[in-house]
Amino acid sequence: MRIEGLNELRNSLKRYAEKFPKETSDAIKEEGFNLQAMAKSDTPVDTGKLVQSINLEIEDEGFTAKVTANTPYAPYVEFGTGGEVQVPDGWEEIAAQFKGKGIRTINMKPQPYLVPNFVKVRRRLTERIRKKIGDFGR
Repeated sequence: MRIEGLNELRNSLKRYAEKFPKETSDAIKEEGFNLQAMAKSDTPVDTGKLVQSINLEIEDEGFTAKVTANTPYAPYVEFGTGGEVQVPDGWEEIAAQFKGKGIRTINMKPQPYLVPNFVKVRRRLTERIRKKIGDFGR
């Protein structure tokens, strides 16, 4: 699986974490909670099951935050279906896992709630860490 910018973020986090493990872990946890809240806030609501399925898992002693949506239809809401599918650059491999078999066509426009917020949080986390590294490097 390849997500644009993820390797750069991991490399920055790794360098920063070696010198500042607590600060790094705290930043990752905080942004993980932010991502979960933002995704829930932007999720379209019909029955509420999709919003309720958005979970945060903190792993690797706080160095990994995973936000997932655990309903079978979550990726179809995110990316759309049929002729309405829209996949952001860098997310093709993930979206391809959910491609239908052509049995029936339902054209549902995407209602992205996770990917745009991940991009915002990734940018904010990267900037936050770069600033800290710059502050400590002086």
